[in-house]
Amino acid sequence: VNWKMVSEPFFLSNAFAVGLLAAHLLVLLLFAHFKWCRHDGGLLGLIRWSNKATPHLSVDHVLYVMFTGNFVGVLFSRSLHYQ
Repeated sequence: VNWKMVSEPFFLSNAFAVGLLAAHLLVLLLFAHFKWCRHDGGLLGLIRWSNKATPHLSVDHVLYVMFTGNFVGVLFSRSLHYQ
C-alpha cells in the first residue's frame, strides 16, 4: 500500500481521492511539457507543430513516455482497501 502513513478515515475520504487525482494529472502535464515534449517546445509547441506535419517518434522516446507515465501512475495510485 502506497499510503500506509495516512489514517484510514483520511484515506477513505473523497478529498484524498480528488487530491491524488489532481496531483496525478498535474505531474503528468508537467512531465509532458518539460520532459516528453521539450524538444518540440513543450505542449503548446507540439500542438502548433502537430497541425503542420506528422512527428517522427523514436522507439526509445515512446518507451520512455510509456514507462515514466506508468511510474507516475503507480506513485499516485490508491489501493482498493486500507491496510
